[in-house]
Amino acid sequence: VFLGCSHTFGIGHSLENTWSYIVNKEVGGKFFNLGIPGTGSGTALRTLLAWYTKLNIKNIFHFAPLYPRYEYLIKDRYITINCTYSNFNTGKLKHTLAHESSIRNYTLTNILAIQAIATKLEIPYYILTDEEVFKSYQPYHLDDYKDAILARDLIHFNVPKQKLFSELFLEKVNINN
Repeated sequence: VFLGCSHTFGIGHSLENTWSYIVNKEVGGKFFNLGIPGTGSGTALRTLLAWYTKLNIKNIFHFAPLYPRYEYLIKDRYITINCTYSNFNTGKLKHTLAHESSIRNYTLTNILAIQAIATKLEIPYYILTDEEVFKSYQPYHLDDYKDAILARDLIHFNVPKQKLFSELFLEKVNINN
């Protein structure tokens, strides 16, 4: 199972160029990409909660960038609040929600809940944050693209970044084995 936002889902890319597909090709098994564009770690947790009893999951791979995206249930509907591009009137709360400590706390809470599900299922949980990626590669908007294949929308990570994600996840798999 693959969890995350549009970078996991593969916005702007052919399936074979996405990190999730590349990793799955290496580790084998069925391919369940549960990435949902424009969402954060709360949606990843909710999606996993909806599917973990229905799928025969062998591994959980989660790209969890530290984005200020919060999911809430309002009037029987889940809504993602994106504090960077406020799609919801957060008023004075926007400053608090966009603060790094709030983002880290919310993300960590969801990561720990996903880890608890993995522990219950007795399967590995591999997580990668954007901080880990940026230690290995300059932020994507500073890249010298040269011959790199860009995402079709020119916003999302390019193909070399997708390959980097897959390499970093596969390193974690190799360490675990």
